[in-house]
Amino acid sequence: MKNDDELKDAPGLRGMKRENPFTVPHGYFDSLSSRIQDRINAPQAISIWEKLLLPLQRPAFAYVTITIAMLICASVYFTQKKNNVATPQVAEVNITADDIYNSGIIYEYDENTLTEVLAANTSTKQSSTELEDYLIDINTDESDLINEL
Repeated sequence: MKNDDELKDAPGLRGMKRENPFTVPHGYFDSLSSRIQDRINAPQAISIWEKLLLPLQRPAFAYVTITIAMLICASVYFTQKKNNVATPQVAEVNITADDIYNSGIIYEYDENTLTEVLAANTSTKQSSTELEDYLIDINTDESDLINEL
């Protein structure tokens, strides 16, 4: 009765025969254990390829192989990347002080900034006497120099 209640929504299953369609040869299970034991004890023929590939099936070997392959790929990638970096070419431009003065950019900076940059970029320090001689040679009045400052 219980089975009929379960199958009420499946009329196709209800119409099937209730017998086992599979058959087992007579005496099959009587000789099964001896056949299994014979297969276990039988020497197995292993080909040369199976002998060579047997160590490759161990997980530790697989991890080592993958690690080495990744290191090789990374070294090739970074070597290629390093070699492909283009060296920027710097054009040689000769800019004179007159070019800077005529461009008007000099008026955008205050005197302190200009003197700091000049002091940082001056490779040879001039003595104060050389500067005094230069000021005397330009034939300007002292009052003009004071007015300029």
